[in-house]
Amino acid sequence: IYGWPFWSPEGEWLSFYSNRDTAGAGLPSDRRGGLAKELVWSQDDDSVFHLYRARPDGSDMERLTFDGNHNIRHEWSPDGEWIAFVRADEYDAPGDVWVMRADGTDARWVFESIYGDGLVHLAWSPDGKWLAAPATAEGLWIVSTGINGAEEDNWMVPGTGDILCDEYAWSATDSGWPIFVHGYHKVHRRRAVWAYLPGVTDEAWLLADSGWGPAWAPTGERIASAFVDEASGEVFEVSLFSIEPSIWPD
Repeated sequence: IYGWPFWSPEGEWLSFYSNRDTAGAGLPSDRRGGLAKELVWSQDDDSVFHLYRARPDGSDMERLTFDGNHNIRHEWSPDGEWIAFVRADEYDAPGDVWVMRADGTDARWVFESIYGDGLVHLAWSPDGKWLAAPATAEGLWIVSTGINGAEEDNWMVPGTGDILCDEYAWSATDSGWPIFVHGYHKVHRRRAVWAYLPGVTDEAWLLADSGWGPAWAPTGERIASAFVDEASGEVFEVSLFSIEPSIWPD
């Protein structure tokens, strides 16, 4: 099984996870190597997912992780020198945030116990100093990567303590601020998108009810978010926001 391929920023590598070196216990021999849709993988299987990288033509394939845990939910650093990932006991279980060099060396732990959803990935800030990561206990955390000697205190985005964050996006600015957060508010029972800009908003500011997003325009100047009726799956409205100051409250 192969999953979640991501291009390196310069386009020279693809990273992905796979159980290619640990698969077998739950798959009859006549089904190994078959179509992905025909493979049945479960937590009862003794296989785990590890991270790999390869050239786009499949050459120079390298396995990057070698422990006995699932190594998943990976993201490239903006300069392509590092990969952030989650190391967890089970695929959809809470795990810890690690970073390693793009060749798998110099792996280091940076944050504990983030939200256990295999679909939720990490997000690097454009300057490479921070990772956005949803904590299991509360909120969206801004985590210091510790690379290049830049070790700073981790902190939670104010106002996200009751939000189950499942999508988030840094802005296409040098610093990455403002950051946009999508998720489900446990107290108000609403799915929405919020934005936070240090020094401008005291906490994450509600932009709109939203079923998905934020998604960036190619220019990096605006984001889109949509309200989706969960019963029918129909999109009822799409909201567009600029990163310019006009979106912020007075």
